Amino acid sequence: MGFWSSIKHAVTKTLKRWVKTIVRTIVKIVITIVHLVIGIVGSIFLFWMQKKLRVHVCILHAAGDKELVSVSDAQQSVDRAAVLIKQRFNTKVLHYGTPYVEVIKEAAPTKALDTECNVKGNIVLEFGDGGDFYAHHLAGWNAIPVSLTYPVTIFVVRSIKDGGDAYRGCSAGLFTDYVVLTPDGITDDTTLAHEIGHACFLWHRKKKSNLMFHGFDRGTSITGWQKYWFRASRHVNFW
Repeated sequence: MGFWSSIKHAVTKTLKRWVKTIVRTIVKIVITIVHLVIGIVGSIFLFWMQKKLRVHVCILHAAGDKELVSVSDAQQSVDRAAVLIKQRFNTKVLHYGTPYVEVIKEAAPTKALDTECNVKGNIVLEFGDGGDFYAHHLAGWNAIPVSLTYPVTIFVVRSIKDGGDAYRGCSAGLFTDYVVLTPDGITDDTTLAHEIGHACFLWHRKKKSNLMFHGFDRGTSITGWQKYWFRASRHVNFW
């Protein structure tokens, strides 16, 4: 392949990736708005009914390295989060896919393994190799939605940073369908439930006893409004 052909190929590949990312984001914005309306109605009139949330775990690895955590550690993390989410939000966590915890066979690109937890980093990630890798492995999605349950995919990554600060977990925002956790986040008691909370409309709280407190020494309490908004998420359904 000649020089100009290589340039053309790279530009075409980048443009295709950007178009797919934009279309994917627009579809998710529309779905989020529709399900928010449905969720609000359900939260008002069916607040006493148990809802359901599906999760799928993807354990990553670098080329030549073994997986970042064991399958059993990931399963235990999901089990701990499921107990909290059931107790606090009257929502049952279900496993999505068989197996619901999988070690991705292909080596992950560096941008997927080492992520940034800030707005700029998340936008760059979505339009780059990292976002493309995540999109390819998202549970319940392909070119179009193939599941009406909108599971949350949990990617186990190598590191998460914002400037000089290192995090154990991060959610890329309301219009994505995944969260990322480091090995330390997987073994932590509350990080997974905390990040799933972000994926389901919840923001940080200043009260240390609250599940959405920023620090790792957070408690597990929530407010009535937090329960309301969590259950209005598209990830949380009656079916």
